[in-house]
Amino acid sequence: MGLGDEVAGVSAWSARRSAVKPSRIIAYIIVFLVIGIFLLATPGAFKIVISLAGLLAALFIFILSTLRLWVCSLALLDPRRQSRKNLSEWQPQYWPLYTVLVPLYKEAHMVASLMESLRKIDYPHDKLDIIFVTESDDLLTCQSVRKALQNGPARFRMFQVAPSQPRTKPKALNAALAATPSQTDGDLITIYDAEDRPHPLQLKAALRAFEDNPDWAAVQAPLGIANNGDNLLTSFFGLEYAALFHVWNPGLARLGLPFTLGGTSNHIRRYILETAGGWDAHNVTEDADLSFRISALGQRGLPVKIGCINMGTNEEAVTKIPAWTHQ
Repeated sequence: MGLGDEVAGVSAWSARRSAVKPSRIIAYIIVFLVIGIFLLATPGAFKIVISLAGLLAALFIFILSTLRLWVCSLALLDPRRQSRKNLSEWQPQYWPLYTVLVPLYKEAHMVASLMESLRKIDYPHDKLDIIFVTESDDLLTCQSVRKALQNGPARFRMFQVAPSQPRTKPKALNAALAATPSQTDGDLITIYDAEDRPHPLQLKAALRAFEDNPDWAAVQAPLGIANNGDNLLTSFFGLEYAALFHVWNPGLARLGLPFTLGGTSNHIRRYILETAGGWDAHNVTEDADLSFRISALGQRGLPVKIGCINMGTNEEAVTKIPAWTHQ
C-alpha cells in the first residue's frame, strides 16, 4: 500500500473527486424546498429561525474572538526561545537521517541560488539527503539541476517524477519519499520550496525540539517575507506571516491544539508521516490536510502534537496584484 492510501486504519480523507448519485442530489433539493416552503408559509417560525441563526452567529464570533485573544497572550508571554549560540554548539547523542525534499516545477532560474542557500545548512553531511524533486518532462528545470549537481556535494541529488495525473506537488513528494529508503524510526523529513532561504540552524532546532518533546509529531518553522518593504502588498504579506507564524501558531501549540502546517519548512517524524498516509495527491492544501491526518493518529497512542521552533525561513512575496490573484 503506497503513501496517500488508507494506512493502518487511518481513513484516507482524500480530495479525489467521487461521483455523487443523482438520486442523492434530488433528495437534497426536495429537503431544502420543503424547509423553505414551510418557513415562508409560517412567518412566526421564520422569525424564530432567523433570530436563532443571529444568536448562534454572534456566539460563534464571541468564542472565536476570545480564543484569539487568549492564544495571542499565550504566544506573546511565552519565554521559551531557542538560542542560536546554544544550537550551534549543541550535539545530540544520535544524528538521525534528515531528508530534505525540494519540489521544483518550471523553476530552472531558481536552482543555483537555492542550492547556495541549502549548502549553508548546519547538519552532519553524512546524515543529510537533499533531494530536488522534478517532473521528468520539465526539461529546463531538470537540465538546470543536473548542471548544479555536477560540482555539488554528495548530499544533493535529483529525483524525477514520471508525468502522470494529478500533476500536483503532494503527488511528487509522495513519489520521492517512497523511493527514499529510511534508516531508523528516528528519520526526519522537511520540505523547502524554490524561493525558500532557511536559517542554517533550522534542522538542528527541529531535532532539538523533537528530543525535548517526544510527544511532538511535527514542528513548524516560521516563514518570513524578505521583501516586505517593497510595496504595500508585500508589507501586508509580512504582517500576515508575522501574525500567523509568531503569534497564532505558537499560541495554539502551547494549548496543545492542532494548527495547519505551512507548505514549507515543516519538519515531521518520517514514521508518523507514513502512518498518516503521506500527503494527499489530490489536495492543493496538502499541508493543512496533513495536520489533521496527524491529529487523527491520537487514538493509536502515537505522538500527534505539532510544535513551533523559531529558526525561520525567508521567502519573497509577489509584488503585483495580478501575480497574487493568480496564486
